[in-house]
Amino acid sequence: LWPNLFRAGVFVPLKIGIDKILATDAQRRGSSLTRAKIRLFLGWHVRRARYLEAVTQGGPRHGINGAAENARTVTIANAAYAQEKLQTLVKSHDGTSAGDPDGEEGMDWWNGLDGRERTKWMKAGGNTGVAADAWNAFKV
Repeated sequence: LWPNLFRAGVFVPLKIGIDKILATDAQRRGSSLTRAKIRLFLGWHVRRARYLEAVTQGGPRHGINGAAENARTVTIANAAYAQEKLQTLVKSHDGTSAGDPDGEEGMDWWNGLDGRERTKWMKAGGNTGVAADAWNAFKV
């Protein structure tokens, strides 16, 4: 729904409160995405190494149409916090770090699917609502 924010290779600092904006926009477009599902996704997304790297570089925060007007920019404190989290993430090598190329590849695959293909692979993955399950079904 929001290619300026979420597509293969795109990691930009997000506007504070973006979950509310995305939920309103999703509802307006007739999507079944709820604010709870969006928050769940965002919680995962903002902990990814590539997102943290984008925040450490600073710059404007982005809304659904790109760099958001009247949005806060990444502060020095935000960048420092992201750098600290990134260092912890890289040290731990948990499933979202740069040490997990399969996770990045899976998200790129998912983001490149159209709605029909997502439905097909989600069903093959057990209809759990988790993109990683669809990715695992695809890899089999």
